Amino acid sequence: MGKSILWYQHEDSSIGDVIFCNGERVLDKNEEILNFDTIKSKADKVIKKHLPWCGNVSGYFFMKGFLQSKDDKQRRMCFMYVTDLKDYESACREELKAAGLAMSEDSEQCLKKKQLPSWLILTGLVLIVLAIIGIVTYLNNSNHPLADLPQEISSIE
Repeated sequence: MGKSILWYQHEDSSIGDVIFCNGERVLDKNEEILNFDTIKSKADKVIKKHLPWCGNVSGYFFMKGFLQSKDDKQRRMCFMYVTDLKDYESACREELKAAGLAMSEDSEQCLKKKQLPSWLILTGLVLIVLAIIGIVTYLNNSNHPLADLPQEISSIE
């Protein structure tokens, strides 16, 4: 993809939603539809997650949150953002800045939360499994006093 896409609701509820792509407002309807479809395909996968939320969705960074602004009916304005750029925090802030927007404090906190890389999670799981295997092996050692415990219990009966 090599791009960042920002969707947000316009503050005037009579005007349609707005899409920015790589810092520029999208005015072409076909391009608008394509970019919105990209965002919607990621949003559909995390539809049950409460706002604000951000994380990896199908290999892309995706965020849905609130803006500091309110619309003409005094409702919190929401936005969605997707990118494949590695520095998604800066890219998201730049995209919002290009649109003249700022995210709400709770959305900012969500973005600042660092997600654990998948390799770190996998390494942790491997270490836990190795520890369990080590403990089982140690307990199965016939020289260990606890190794005879089940036999002693059965001989008591």
